[in-house]
Amino acid sequence: MSTGPGEPRGVQELRADIEHTRDELSATLNELSERADVPARARAAVGERAAQLKDRAPQPVQHALERTGRAVRPVLDRARPYRGKIAAALAGSAAVAWVVRRRRRS
Repeated sequence: MSTGPGEPRGVQELRADIEHTRDELSATLNELSERADVPARARAAVGERAAQLKDRAPQPVQHALERTGRAVRPVLDRARPYRGKIAAALAGSAAVAWVVRRRRRS
């Protein structure tokens, strides 16, 4: 229907033009809202920085955990048969500490 400049366009062309304009407007609004959302941008920046730091730290931390685990495991294995006695001793110590503390407050 539109054969030259200045002639009226067809309804389909107008609808397509309106739809294209709406899409552009929607994209622009989304971009503006993302730029205006400072807390979300800050969270994203913190998350990126934390990921960078995690990538650097795991080897020394993992090594320390493995060494600690190797040192503690034999102690835990030897103490396992005495769990009941250890629990009773801890409970008794806690009771004594509670009584002493209560008497000091009085």
